[in-house]
Amino acid sequence: MCSDKDVSREKTYQGRDELTKLFKELAIGIMVIDALTLVVASLAIFGNSLVCHIILKSKFVKKTAFNYVLLNLAILDAITSILFVYKALLDGPLYIEGKGDGIMGVYNQSHVGAEIMCKIKLSLRIGPRATPAFLLLIAYERYKAIVTPLSRRTGGTFNRKVKVAILLCWFLGLLVVVIFILSTNVGKKGCFSIIAQWFNPTIFNITVVVLCFLLPTAVMSVLYYKVIKTIREDEQFQFQAAVQGARAR
Repeated sequence: MCSDKDVSREKTYQGRDELTKLFKELAIGIMVIDALTLVVASLAIFGNSLVCHIILKSKFVKKTAFNYVLLNLAILDAITSILFVYKALLDGPLYIEGKGDGIMGVYNQSHVGAEIMCKIKLSLRIGPRATPAFLLLIAYERYKAIVTPLSRRTGGTFNRKVKVAILLCWFLGLLVVVIFILSTNVGKKGCFSIIAQWFNPTIFNITVVVLCFLLPTAVMSVLYYKVIKTIREDEQFQFQAAVQGARAR
């Protein structure tokens, strides 16, 4: 007969086997996600590079304010995609079992190199922070073009106001990234945040969500609602004019 110790050991071994199996399945899942990330990010880099080439080189594309905003958004998406590739490589092919991502492999050789890699990884935050600002600028540009076309003195060409707005979009995205970069360091366990006593992460996260997501979404909803309303009113006006013209005949 088996003793209680033997039964306990058998259960322990079974638990270890199940845990090992779970970790292997989790590792396979992470590898699949990293592979999909690499594919999608590579396609995004190619697509956005193509958009930039068309806007800058094509003779058939006018140098309008809308196209310049679209150009900067494509550049931002391309940069974000490159950073996604970088992160996927760190978490996938460069991952060191028992130590962590590729940054930990460099940490044992060069602390400065690992710190730079850690800060580059955090630069991925520029995409989610700056993209809403560019989308809001595009919505405003469409609003001006459709709802108030007579107020566009430059006829949609690139002007100083649009240039300032584009620079502001980049500034907002870079501001958040710089805050994270300055408050992050690297250690034996990976990247970690250096939080000052006055800094409140909850308030900071709520502020970012409100300013980068909720507020732009609300403003864009109002702008596009007015655009759709103007288009429908214009269609109704044209339809009524066509009916009156047909009756006059």
